[in-house]
Amino acid sequence: MTNIKTILLALDFSEDSDDALAFTRDLARALGAEIVLIYVDEVAATVPGSSLAEEHRTWAARQLEKARAQLIDQVSSTRALLREGAPVSEILGAAEEVSAGMIMLGSHGRSAVSSILLGSVADRVLRRARVPALVVPHAADAASARPSHRGTGRAALKASPPAGPG
Repeated sequence: MTNIKTILLALDFSEDSDDALAFTRDLARALGAEIVLIYVDEVAATVPGSSLAEEHRTWAARQLEKARAQLIDQVSSTRALLREGAPVSEILGAAEEVSAGMIMLGSHGRSAVSSILLGSVADRVLRRARVPALVVPHAADAASARPSHRGTGRAALKASPPAGPG
């Protein structure tokens, strides 16, 4: 198995991000890996130089620092990146930049029709990533999820304890 030293965790500060943060923290602890958090600010990229962009960037920086604070003393190392632009390109670029061995994302639990029509950042990252990329389902969705056989070649990662003896 590849020795994963850095995990890039893409956040959007939703409940799904909270679930992904907790799962990634546990995985990083088990692997002794660093976590690099990334948030891609589309608002600042859309209206650069505006007061709205500055307010959103300040808010995003605070949210990133809160997320990073949850990891301090729990994993070997953490960093936070705040980028502006298209989320997929920025996430994939950051993965290369930090030499990530894995990319983690939260799921938004879209319906199949919505996912087909709109696509999603997670779907596009999964398809284009050069390293393993995993989607952590929302905890409520994971509890009731059944395996999907859509043939997309992707699967949501579900954490479950290993089977015990007997």
